[in-house]
Amino acid sequence: MSSTEPRTPDPRDPGTEPRTDVGTTDATTTGAADLPATGDTAATEDDAVGAAGTGAGADTGTATGTATGAGSSAGSARESRSERTVLSVDDDEDDDLDELEDTDEDDDDTDDDAFLAGLDDERELAGASLGARLGVEALGTFALVLVITGVALYGPISGADAVGVALAAGLVLVGVTSAFGHLSGGHFNPAVTLGTAIAGLTRWVDVPLYWLAQLLGGVAAGATVFLTIPESLPAALQVPDVPTFFASTANSWGEFSRLWLASGEQTSFDQRTAFVVELVAAAVLTAVVLGTARRRWSFAPAPVAVGLTYAALFLLTSPITGGSANPARSTAAAVFSGGDAVGQLWLFWVAPLLGAALVGLGHFGFGRGGSPRAGETIDDDVAVPRS
Repeated sequence: MSSTEPRTPDPRDPGTEPRTDVGTTDATTTGAADLPATGDTAATEDDAVGAAGTGAGADTGTATGTATGAGSSAGSARESRSERTVLSVDDDEDDDLDELEDTDEDDDDTDDDAFLAGLDDERELAGASLGARLGVEALGTFALVLVITGVALYGPISGADAVGVALAAGLVLVGVTSAFGHLSGGHFNPAVTLGTAIAGLTRWVDVPLYWLAQLLGGVAAGATVFLTIPESLPAALQVPDVPTFFASTANSWGEFSRLWLASGEQTSFDQRTAFVVELVAAAVLTAVVLGTARRRWSFAPAPVAVGLTYAALFLLTSPITGGSANPARSTAAAVFSGGDAVGQLWLFWVAPLLGAALVGLGHFGFGRGGSPRAGETIDDDVAVPRS
C-alpha cells in the first residue's frame, strides 16, 4: 500500500476523530440500516475502497465502520433493556401465581377439613379387627333384643303399649349405632348384614361370623329376660307358666298372633300378609342403613335416622307379626317360648333376608357410593383386607 493512500480511521481508536462532512453524515445515517453489523464485513469494504484510491470511498468506509459500531452498541443496549423488562414481568407473574396458589390452597382447606373428618371415621371403621367387630355386633344386638323383649313383656305392668315398645326399640338402636357403628358398621341384624354384603360393603367371609355374633347376643338377651321373670308373676297375671308368659314377646301370625287374641279369636293376619310386611320392613330398614353408610359416622343424624326408621317399622309390624324385621330378635323370643313360635320362625328369617337382599342388589347395581368394606384398611383410596 503506497504512502499517499489515505489511512482508514479505526472507530475503536479514541485518538482518531471521524470526519463530520456531509458524506460522512449520510453514511452514518444509512449504514446502521443497510450494512451488516459485523466488523469483518466493514473491514473488507474499507480495503476495496483503499485499492481504488478514492478519498470519498475512504470517508464512506470510515462512516460505515462508525455506524456499524454504533448500531451494535444500540442493539446491545436494546437487548439489555428488553431482558431487564422481561425479567421484571416474569418476577411479577411469579408473585401473582404464588398468590393465586396460596389463595386456592386456603379455599380448599375448608372443604378438605370436612372431607377428612368423614375419612377419619371411615378409616376407623375399616381398620377395626374382626374380633372387635364381632364383639360390638354381639353387644349391640344384646342391647337391642333386651330392650324390645323386656319392654314388650312387662308392658302390661309398666303401661307401655305398642308405641312404647317401638319407641324403646328405636332409641336403643340410636344408642348402639352411635356407640359401635364406627367399628362394625352398626348392623345388629342378620338381614342388614346380608344386604350390606350384597351391596359390597361387608366381606362375604365375615357374614356367617356376623350372624353368629348377632344370634349369640340376641339369645343371651332373651335368656337374661327369661331367667329374671319371677316365678309367681305368671300366676298373678293368670298365665299358666313362665314360658307361656314369655311367649307374648314372640313373633307369630294367624291363630297365634296378638290380633287373634285381641279379637276374641275372630280374625287374624294370614301367612301371606305377615311375609309381605316383614319383607318390606326389612327392605326399608336396609335401604336406610345403606343410604347413610358413606358418611354415616361423621354425619350425626344418621344413627337417629336408622333408629327412628326402625321405631316406625316396629310400630307398623307390631299388630301383624309382633314386630320384628330382625331374625336375631325373632330367634331369641322363639327359643324361650317354644311350641308354635319355633314352628313359625322360618318366616321371620326368609322374609327379612329376601327384602334386604333385594335392596342390596339394587344398591350394588345402581347406587354404590364407594364406601369401604368393614374390616378393610384404607390407604390412598386402596382397600386392603386385614388379616
